[in-house]
Amino acid sequence: WTRPEDLREKWSKPEELEKPGHDLDLLNTQRTQKALELALNNKMQAGLPKRAEKKEPQFIRYTPNPDAPGYTPNCRERVIKLVEKQIEPLAPPRFKHKKVPRGPPSPPPPVHHSPPRKLTAKDQKDW
Repeated sequence: WTRPEDLREKWSKPEELEKPGHDLDLLNTQRTQKALELALNNKMQAGLPKRAEKKEPQFIRYTPNPDAPGYTPNCRERVIKLVEKQIEPLAPPRFKHKKVPRGPPSPPPPVHHSPPRKLTAKDQKDW
């Protein structure tokens, strides 16, 4: 894709054509290195596996009902350890996605007819 402006000669000042100095070269190198490190770190963080936060187990102390089945009088208090159930990664999905029925289509465009004419006596006779 070329344009006519690309074929014309271009004039630049001699200062613009000079090679960059050593200090400018170092500055550009450092800026480029920081940008590359930032991009590389972002890519590496995205590729790492994500771990779910583990919640600490919760202990609940309760006294059972003496009338309940399985009650033993030598056990007055019980302690239950509540732990969050681990998710099975290969388990099939629990819920099926249902398709929502489509909404009504847009109404058809109106058909324009010419206005009805009154029947004259001559038209009735000719009919």
